[in-house]
Amino acid sequence: MKTSLISKSDGQLGNLSITGNVGESVREAVENAVTAVSNRHNTNLRRRFDIVVQFESPFEGGTDPTGKRFVAIDGGSIGLATAVALNSAYEKIAIPQKYAFTGKISIYGEVGEVGGITEGKLSAVLSLQDKCQNVVLPGINYEQFQPDELKPFTDRGLRIVPVKTLNEAIELVRESTSTEIGTGK
Repeated sequence: MKTSLISKSDGQLGNLSITGNVGESVREAVENAVTAVSNRHNTNLRRRFDIVVQFESPFEGGTDPTGKRFVAIDGGSIGLATAVALNSAYEKIAIPQKYAFTGKISIYGEVGEVGGITEGKLSAVLSLQDKCQNVVLPGINYEQFQPDELKPFTDRGLRIVPVKTLNEAIELVRESTSTEIGTGK
């Protein structure tokens, strides 16, 4: 996903462009993410910027790491990732590539439950470990796993981090960024 905030100064409502092979629930998730980030900063992003959210998939026209055929991106689970990306663009803070985010987002920045977080999907993330080492997911989804179900993933270095709010996810990224800057990694 790529996000862009393009400054505008006329005070009129800016454009919200969502590109890629996406379904209606993704559009709703993006709108919620824009509102959540606006609320976080006590501003109206749509009055200050034209907003572009571009969804891409490395699996377009092929299969994902589990062998399933790629289909259009759909579902509210993209909300947290979109909100973190929009916040990153607004604050001009880079998000390390080692994170994967899933979770619905409310306009108030609450992270909601998503369906389909399975051991199979965590295995797919683990197969991309050179790129992704952290999975950030809704606290309620994390609570549904038994500790022994996650142990095979954590033992192999995958960090699974539950969050309840957008603020928690953003702080996690900030801590990671400052640690990397401090260590030269």
